[in-house]
Amino acid sequence: MQYHNSSLYIYKQDKITLNGEIMKVTLSDVRDGPEDRNCRRGLFTQEIKATSGNDFLYKKGTWEFNVVHAFGVVSLVFRMYDEDMKHFRYNVFSGNNQQFKKAYNVWENRKRVILKMTTFFMTTEPKSIETLV
Repeated sequence: MQYHNSSLYIYKQDKITLNGEIMKVTLSDVRDGPEDRNCRRGLFTQEIKATSGNDFLYKKGTWEFNVVHAFGVVSLVFRMYDEDMKHFRYNVFSGNNQQFKKAYNVWENRKRVILKMTTFFMTTEPKSIETLV
């Protein structure tokens, strides 16, 4: 499978702008599925192929959009944690802090999130992560 930089649409996640609007984000190392190092699709979740230009730009309200949106939000959150952990590792806890080293090792060796979606859960209404958890 080929990895590539991809643009995709997701619903805005900020409570102030959570009004059904979408935004375009770009993620690196995404492949068909969509999947990356943080998230992969489950066994019964239909594979979504990249559109032209290696992007996942599907129309809001479609099954493809919903799968790509769920993937995009999960991947973005994990990528933010990755950057935070790297920042703390190299700038804050660069000494001999055993608790942080253990936490960092656990984070780096985590398993990917499995994205399981069926048409039963399909919705065209925007949802933030807080409402889904």
